[in-house]
Amino acid sequence: MIHLMNTYKRDLYLEKGNGSYVYDIDGKKYLDLVGGIATCSVGHSNPEIGNVINKQSNKLITASNLFCSKSQELLAKKLSKLSGLSKCFFSNSGAEAVEAAIKLVRKHSKKNKIIAMKNGFHGRTFGSLSATWNPKYKKDFEPLLSEFVHVDFNNIKALEKEICNNTAAVIIESIQGEAGIIIPSKGYLKEVEKLCKKNFVLFIIDEIQTGNGRTGKYFCYQHENVKPDIVTLAKGLANGLPIGVTISDLDFEPGDHGSTFGGNDFCCNVAFKFSKLSCI
Repeated sequence: MIHLMNTYKRDLYLEKGNGSYVYDIDGKKYLDLVGGIATCSVGHSNPEIGNVINKQSNKLITASNLFCSKSQELLAKKLSKLSGLSKCFFSNSGAEAVEAAIKLVRKHSKKNKIIAMKNGFHGRTFGSLSATWNPKYKKDFEPLLSEFVHVDFNNIKALEKEICNNTAAVIIESIQGEAGIIIPSKGYLKEVEKLCKKNFVLFIIDEIQTGNGRTGKYFCYQHENVKPDIVTLAKGLANGLPIGVTISDLDFEPGDHGSTFGGNDFCCNVAFKFSKLSCI
């Protein structure tokens, strides 16, 4: 790995996978408890997913977002129905989904301050890293985006105290993932929703790790009967293929945002198939 940038500590070469197991280049079998960092939700080499991959690879990988895509439209319709929100922007990752959410917030609120949670994780690109809490990810790359602040998770009073007239949005994971699977108290997300509505603050829920049926409902926030203004989703959406989506009733205008590979026919077809497999 001499020619790869030193961003990961790794020494195990994996060659193939089947269901819940992976195999290294020497044929040794491992139970996969990582799942492609929470992406391969229905297992490696899943035959139904593989069938969609094979068919689509012989038709069209991508024609770019300069043209209409039935695959993209079908997936967007499905996710809109599942989320209760009307519009989708497709990208390639969770971090990109968060970036789009931040741009939507700035465009529509005309305010700057975004409140995130201590121990929260939203990605490592500049915008998503600004929302991420852990200082060790940030220290060599500051200054990041301005006017991001962090308050204690699962503490409605701390959030209420931080909201001001310049607060554009609150971004929160419905369950904190990287922090150690921290589940909030029952009713907390509903309290956050009410507080945001009361103060005309946009509410972003990051479902990148908790979405796609992982918690018993397609979106974890649905356990609390919450309707956020923006939802970010990725990871398990296409069982390991790169895709992210930002879902909202808010919208962009042509030229506001874009993605060369986002929403390509290949990934959208697989994600559409997976959405049927993972719906609860």
